[in-house]
Amino acid sequence: MKIGELARRLDVASSKIRFLEAEGLVQPVGRSTGGYREYDEDSVVTLELILQAQSLGFTLQEIKRGLADNHDVRSHEYLITRLSQKLTELDRHLAQVRDLRSRIVAAIDDVKTRAGNGSAALAACPSRRAAPRLKTRGAGKHTATARTPAVRA
Repeated sequence: MKIGELARRLDVASSKIRFLEAEGLVQPVGRSTGGYREYDEDSVVTLELILQAQSLGFTLQEIKRGLADNHDVRSHEYLITRLSQKLTELDRHLAQVRDLRSRIVAAIDDVKTRAGNGSAALAACPSRRAAPRLKTRGAGKHTATARTPAVRA
């Protein structure tokens, strides 16, 4: 099948398939006499797997590693392991976000209290203590990093 038919079947743009091809994630099985890309049913299955993995939060690099490591990426054991790892990563991120939310709520309460007392707004706010913060590294990965307190003169 040609790229347009494949794109319609998967409900994605042809440019998405060409992009994934350029990234080395999928390859046409050949070219027609007119030079058009030709794909087979294995291409459909591979692209469905890639698109589903992306929708579950896997980066292209993670997907590439899975395909390149000679794992049977369709095996139940491999998928369960990778999905469990992704779930652990997500749980860690949620814990960081909940902690950040709590600190923001505490900062709001502190600023309201200070405003009622006529104090300075955030200058000495206790919620500015050194705490883990979210730092984006790479394509969509979030990790906790220690924040160093500011040195005051």
